[in-house]
Order: sequence, then C-alpha cells, then structure tokens
Amino acid sequence: MQTALKAGIAINGKQYPVAIVVKDSQSNPNRAGEVANDLILKEKVDIMLVSGTPETANPVSDACEINEMPCVSTVVPWQPWFFGRKGDPEEGFSLHVSLLLGP
Repeated sequence: MQTALKAGIAINGKQYPVAIVVKDSQSNPNRAGEVANDLILKEKVDIMLVSGTPETANPVSDACEINEMPCVSTVVPWQPWFFGRKGDPEEGFSLHVSLLLGP
C-alpha cells in the first residue's frame, strides 16, 4: 500500500498525501485497544484499518466507535465482530462506515 499510495490520492482534482502508520497489537486485546486509542488521540489518524482475530479487532473497533473514528476491518469474520460487540441487527452501531473495494 505504501507503494500504491506514494503519490497520495486525488479527490476532486486535488492531491492529498497518504501516510500509513503500522502498529502491532502483539495479539493482546488490551494492547490492541491501547494502540487504537493512541493512533486516534495522539497520532490523529483519519481512518483505522484493523485485521486479525475478533479478540484483537473488536477492541480496536470499540475504540473507534467511542471516538467516532471510521474503522475498516478485513479478514475478521463479521459474526464474531458484530455479535461479539453486542451488535443488534435491528439497531446496528452508532457510527459505521461501509467500504466497497472493487474493479
């Protein structure tokens, strides 16, 4: 992704730089939440991408929701992510972002 986005992204004809910050949860749910909060509150990221197991993805998603930060997850099965975070299909969550990637 660093290579693909090295020139940034163009939105409405204006070029914006993109910096990707990679952090390691060390497969620890508590650390995953702490790292997410640091990225949001200290590094001031604009969007969070989380991957891995629900044990580490869910705390990141929770931190994002509390801080009203868009969060995109990948590789995480949706059922443990949704229901593990006490999701209700009738209500959803207070903040969500849908992202479709395709050709």
